[in-house]
Amino acid sequence: DGLRNQDEVGVDCGGSSSSCVSCPWINELHYDNEGTDVAEFVEVVSVVNDLSGYTVVLYQYQGHPYKSRALGVSTTETSEGSGVWVHVVYIEGIRDGTKDGVALVDGANNVVEFLSYEGTING
Repeated sequence: DGLRNQDEVGVDCGGSSSSCVSCPWINELHYDNEGTDVAEFVEVVSVVNDLSGYTVVLYQYQGHPYKSRALGVSTTETSEGSGVWVHVVYIEGIRDGTKDGVALVDGANNVVEFLSYEGTING
């Protein structure tokens, strides 16, 4: 909406939602290596280092969650003094079949972002 509302810190999240604390987003998903899958992860980026209360949730093609991992405090800043923090969540066994997804969920159980990959999830 072009304005910083309520809990929006430094970034406009597009509205006045109080669930949007610092507007974290899913920046990268690594789920499929050539050969054996190793070091699978979801990378979340935000303008604060503490995302305690946020969770990364993995979904199978039928729209059912199958794994989740809580986020916490990041010690990795993208560049010194940038104010942008990287949260890497390693999750072994991220599905690499057809039509899977990943969600970023806040502490109030609001879906902040949902991405599907390898197809569209119905359900």
